[in-house]
Amino acid sequence: NGATLHGHLLNNSGEAPNDDLGTLQGVDNIEVSDQHLRLFEFWVEQAFGGGSIRAGLYDLNSEFYSNESAGLLIAPAFGIGSELAATGPNGPSIFPSTALAVRARFDVSERQSVMLAVLNASAGVFGDPDGVDTDFDHGVLVIGEYGWRDSFNFNVGAWTYSDDQDDIRDLDGLGEPMQRRAFGAYATYERPLSEQATGFVRIGVSDGDTTSYSSGWQAGVLIESPLASRPDSQMSFGAYQGRFSDKHRDN
Repeated sequence: NGATLHGHLLNNSGEAPNDDLGTLQGVDNIEVSDQHLRLFEFWVEQAFGGGSIRAGLYDLNSEFYSNESAGLLIAPAFGIGSELAATGPNGPSIFPSTALAVRARFDVSERQSVMLAVLNASAGVFGDPDGVDTDFDHGVLVIGEYGWRDSFNFNVGAWTYSDDQDDIRDLDGLGEPMQRRAFGAYATYERPLSEQATGFVRIGVSDGDTTSYSSGWQAGVLIESPLASRPDSQMSFGAYQGRFSDKHRDN
């Protein structure tokens, strides 16, 4: 009757090229700090007329702040913008550790949809040192996204945390970090450029008080079947930038 049970085991090993290169945004989107087997996702979804509800260990970036034409590009920012990826007590519910969440999707029309999700602000899964966080001591991350599908794909989203986060620079009278509300927004646009090529552009902004990044953008193109003898071949090019906040630069 429209129910789906989904499990995803993930095992990552290998070296740490991001550490070797010293780049803050990274160049390799499958690098992990702790190399072991994880239960990356485990959720149940119930479909209903015009939408669905999903609950469990859920990867935020599997549906939010993502677009298919960026899928070949392995720099982490092409998955999710750094201004959101670098938030929360240990990062939001994205690779390599997800969090308990509830996600609702509503199809407003044939072309329009709305998604809302509430996720534990502290990520952790079976296989991580502390396992799944069920206490919600750091509050929740709330995110929403509106999508339009036509000859192009357009998405716009916004997010915030329920609990205040440490300011990365300002201190209170006791010498402790000031507490600030973390929030941000993003937009993605994707459309065919020809029969073989699809282009995309994405932009995101954040408060700049609780994370090193105040904004960022990514753009690129995906070319289908660049080799006629290999119809399933693909080739992709992209560029991206993360912009630091003034407080990060001052630090």
